[in-house]
Amino acid sequence: MRNLARKTSLVFAAGCLGGLVQLPIFVALYSAVRRCAIVGGRFLWMKDIAKPDVILALIVAAITYRSLLLATPSSTQGRPIVVLIPVIMTLIFLFKMSAGIALYCGVSAGVSLLQTFLVRRSAA
Repeated sequence: MRNLARKTSLVFAAGCLGGLVQLPIFVALYSAVRRCAIVGGRFLWMKDIAKPDVILALIVAAITYRSLLLATPSSTQGRPIVVLIPVIMTLIFLFKMSAGIALYCGVSAGVSLLQTFLVRRSAA
């Protein structure tokens, strides 16, 4: 393994970078959701984070849609299906789940969108 790493100048710890960047966001979001769920308090515009929120579900679906548009090559023949099916599934899933889960999915999709945008910009 070490010889291979020296030959190709690979850094095996670089694969953990994406997870390490998301870790503080996840911890902060988890603590905020936990506090709100225990107290039954408000978070942003949501009155109760344990109940579903339609506005948040639509925002997460829009972020997911934009992220998939950036990540999927435009020359792909089945691009509309590849983009629309996950968005529809996200909407169905988040209309029934608590706003805390939708919030986590939204932050995750936002980070994915940002990563895709930065990779595309640096490759261009």
